[in-house]
Amino acid sequence: MNAYQNSKIELKQNFSLSHGYPVVFSRSIFTQGKVFWSSIFDFSKSRKVGVYVDKGVVEAHPIILSQIQDWASSLNSELDLCFIEVVQGGESCKNQIGFPEKIAKQCLDHNLCRHSYILCVGGGALLDAVGFAASITHRGIRFVRVPTTVLAQNDSGVGVKNGVNRFGIKNFLGTFTLPDAVVNDFNFIDLLDDRTYLSGIAEAFKVAIIKDKKFLDWLISNVNNLKDRVPLDVEYMIHQTAKLHLEHIGKGGDPFEYGSSRPLDFGHWSAHKLEALTNHELLHGEAVAIGIALDLNYAAAIGLIATEEAHYIIHAMKQLGLPIVHPIIRDKFNAVWDGLEEFREHIGGELCIAMPQNLGHRTDIYSVDKELMFKLARQL
Repeated sequence: MNAYQNSKIELKQNFSLSHGYPVVFSRSIFTQGKVFWSSIFDFSKSRKVGVYVDKGVVEAHPIILSQIQDWASSLNSELDLCFIEVVQGGESCKNQIGFPEKIAKQCLDHNLCRHSYILCVGGGALLDAVGFAASITHRGIRFVRVPTTVLAQNDSGVGVKNGVNRFGIKNFLGTFTLPDAVVNDFNFIDLLDDRTYLSGIAEAFKVAIIKDKKFLDWLISNVNNLKDRVPLDVEYMIHQTAKLHLEHIGKGGDPFEYGSSRPLDFGHWSAHKLEALTNHELLHGEAVAIGIALDLNYAAAIGLIATEEAHYIIHAMKQLGLPIVHPIIRDKFNAVWDGLEEFREHIGGELCIAMPQNLGHRTDIYSVDKELMFKLARQL
């Protein structure tokens, strides 16, 4: 008789790993030397590195390519620069199914391996797409992010998510893979147009509303300074938002989102759908601002926060220059509502929406009243 017949033998595999990566804040990073970069790259031996640069960054900062060349030359005993590739950023790169394969082929052509590095300079969408490619090539090539927008420096670029869009759904394909480092250079923020700059501040409001009342009060009190780009205030806003984001990942108990609770997705269930319905004419941060406004009003309507508090925050975002409504959210609400189902599927099958419960704190709700949400959407 087979020894395994009518029996169950089970081996339990169990191990833990210590995860971590530096998030650096500075200026003029490509003029810095070995000491600055030694916490970012492993210089125990010479490493191959391939560099991807957002086309929008090159257009705003034409000398960036020569700066990277000079930087690599100054570290030529530690880094072997294999290529610098200028690529189109924005959501278009995340919508190209062949984009990750193109990056993988370049890694193959230049013999980049798991001990090599990919360094990406650009906005959040490009970091997402290149990071996804890096995470699946050789099961993971070392990846260094250099975010160049407010949204990427204070939110998307400092986390552990990578992804591309597929089947009309944002980030349908993706991985949870830690970067080896994130290097925020505030000089890039100075190059942003007003619309791109302001849209990233929506993520600061998002995390403050559910995590830090003191920071939320500071944002509201400093709306004019942020709008005028007062350097110290801009840097504080980015640093504090990134810090709250990192604290959630490191101390929230679910860094790879095995559960259904997604606190950092407050305001996002409608935002992702609005981006798709507008063919990404709405920037991500703009869509998030609209999603925040809608969900703040819903939180007030069901008694989680005061109506005056919701209106006070929405007014501050509007004063900053963020949109709080779009015609689609009123005229095609059923299409926006479909985003709730997509969000439910994306987080694992159980609907779980983060909401503020008293400002600076959050709760999760597990159902949403469609008629009430539609009424609030019309009132926006």
